Amino acid sequence: MSELPRNGIYFFYEEEEAIERGGVIMERVVRAGTHREGGRIPHRLGEHFRGNRASSVFRRHLGDALIAKYGLGAALGEDVIEHLISEALRNRFSFRVLRVDDAAERLELEERLIATMARFSPRYVSPDWLGRYSPNLRIRGSGLWNVDHVDSPRIMGEEHVRRLEELVYRTLQSEVGNALILIPCSKTKEVRPSSGGFEKPIPGVEALRTKLIEAIRATPGLRDRPENAGGVLAENAPLVRAIDLYAGRLHARAKEALAQIHGGRYPFIQALTVSALYGLARLGEGLRPYDLTMTDKLANGSRVHQFWERAGLWRVLLNHIIINKVRAVWSLLPSSDQFPYHQVFSPLWELLKDAGVRCYHVEAPGAGTASGIRRAEWLTQIIRESPATLLKGPRADREEMSGHEVRYVPCHEVE
Repeated sequence: MSELPRNGIYFFYEEEEAIERGGVIMERVVRAGTHREGGRIPHRLGEHFRGNRASSVFRRHLGDALIAKYGLGAALGEDVIEHLISEALRNRFSFRVLRVDDAAERLELEERLIATMARFSPRYVSPDWLGRYSPNLRIRGSGLWNVDHVDSPRIMGEEHVRRLEELVYRTLQSEVGNALILIPCSKTKEVRPSSGGFEKPIPGVEALRTKLIEAIRATPGLRDRPENAGGVLAENAPLVRAIDLYAGRLHARAKEALAQIHGGRYPFIQALTVSALYGLARLGEGLRPYDLTMTDKLANGSRVHQFWERAGLWRVLLNHIIINKVRAVWSLLPSSDQFPYHQVFSPLWELLKDAGVRCYHVEAPGAGTASGIRRAEWLTQIIRESPATLLKGPRADREEMSGHEVRYVPCHEVE
């Protein structure tokens, strides 16, 4: 109980109570509740699990149903009834807590959630649900271990659902950490100067960028490219946010999903662009236009991807992962000889496999040159339908997304 949020709304789930929609089976909420006084959620749950029927209305409802189901009489004694209730709670129930600090907000959400669930829960109640034996008509009729608010006209509206979604994601972030998506840059760019403030570069990357720019200046074939001479090598060149600068097929197809991540709709999801010139860039970071690929050759004979490998870009990413409490990394980076983006971080993938950070390389078997589009479709569908998957991880090592097979390969196993 000590690791629970101090304030919030709790949700109870009961064994064998589930909802099936579209072939997906989800646990069914059988009770929701909250508290009025600040900092009381651990105490409130403790009363349910370790209290008695006088201190917990939930225990009272469970006891009434157990007595009715098994024909228990008063002769058993209150201690035996309380023991049976505690056993049922320990063996058949689980719970989750949604952090909600504002008292007025959690009380309103509790009422709206219960009223809304009471309208659809009855169609999903299992034949053996213990609540069917409750003498309370509201429990039997609602499919919930709740009495208050089941008949309330105040149900969840669109604005309440959006707020609930935000609270869920913030709770996930505080409990589990963050997810990080790595996307490649693109040769196709749109140079439209961005106004307003820009995000700062991640710590440690600027010094490496400076070294690469010096190497470009010393390489005539790269220095003289118009996009470089008039872009990254020109102090007065316009700054464009990374999310707007890159206009390749992946970026165009995943534009909406990336915009939602950049806008903070999912606070536990971060995205970084892996760039041949800038190394690692935030979506909101201001970048100058350029023309450079990972396989371009520098004056010293090394390729750009070799520069980043030797310079230790992977250490910069490791530092970012540690500072931001990243628990899952999703690489949408190409890994071919022509586009060796994923390989730049090979030492990191080996290190993370034993460090408690899950790393997945998202692959589209048989897609060929359309791999970027397939990865963009995967990201779009994940963000639209199940963004929490990015924290929890996939259910299997492959699945069908947007009509195509997607495979999740541990980052250190990518060839």
